Amino acid sequence: MPLRHSANVYLRMDDIMKLSDLGEKEVIKRILRYVDESDLIEKGDDVASYGNIALKVDGFSIEYSKYPWNTYYDLGWKVITMVTSDLVVKSAVPRAYLVSLGLPRTFRMLHLDDLVKGLKDAVLFYNSRFLGGDLNECACNGWIDVFSLGIFKARPPGKRNKIKSAYIIVTGEYGLTSVAYYIYQNRLNWRELIKIYPQVFKTTKQPVVYLRLADIIAEYIDYIYASTDVSDGLAYSLWEISEGNRIEIEISNIPIHEEVKEFALRYDLDCFTLALYGGEEFEAILLVDGEVADEIVDRINRFHKANIIGKTGEKGIGVFIKKKMIAKKGWEYFT
Repeated sequence: MPLRHSANVYLRMDDIMKLSDLGEKEVIKRILRYVDESDLIEKGDDVASYGNIALKVDGFSIEYSKYPWNTYYDLGWKVITMVTSDLVVKSAVPRAYLVSLGLPRTFRMLHLDDLVKGLKDAVLFYNSRFLGGDLNECACNGWIDVFSLGIFKARPPGKRNKIKSAYIIVTGEYGLTSVAYYIYQNRLNWRELIKIYPQVFKTTKQPVVYLRLADIIAEYIDYIYASTDVSDGLAYSLWEISEGNRIEIEISNIPIHEEVKEFALRYDLDCFTLALYGGEEFEAILLVDGEVADEIVDRINRFHKANIIGKTGEKGIGVFIKKKMIAKKGWEYFT
């Protein structure tokens, strides 16, 4: 129902709502009303397509993304990995990157050099090219956006398909980024903890993804029903797949890093909660045919880590561990 303004002007409820009233996911749904369909991937996926070209843009606010132990080099490296992660899980490899920077006039040139060097070194690590971009002045602490153009090695798997039965494979081990966030939020002495939990800090400084994963996805594309990267937390990513496909997911195993187990024991935390509700893991979830699940895991384990963590169940919506539904929580802006 419209609201009446004092000057006899009628306002819709949407006209007075703020982004914080909706949350990131609902805001995205509204933007998608104006977005055209991609050629190979459904609208709203993390990667767009134009023919066999993969298109991806991502970024972050420096204020929200820089831990005290991060250098600006780390931020440059991380944002390139962030973009690359989404490409790889869709069987694409990057060919070029463009970067848009928004920085305050007080930003030190030393830090800019460090940031750009991190960008460049990460691009080289992914066997690609850094072709420039755009520079802006901003009133905030700064932001970084990266666009990448990649090439699909095969028809990309989406997030939403007609899935009947599938095994769920995840790459990597979980909980490290949650531990980092806990250290930051509780103002623990990170200079001491970095000596005890080096992988926690390495993961949040210069994370990497493996381009070879794109080759494996392309090779087994006929047996892979859906894929997504894990950047908003494992639980949230699994929920997105469940909701998109209207199928229940039953989890039987979560690969948790040893440092996470040790940290949880030391600070009386639940390591499963740390593993499920992180963010910026930049790992992959694959829903695959059971006939080739073990084979795919073996192939990935030659250069990284992979595990079968569960399988799909009945039609419906929900993610379950031992028949108990887990909460849908994860990183979300505007909340």
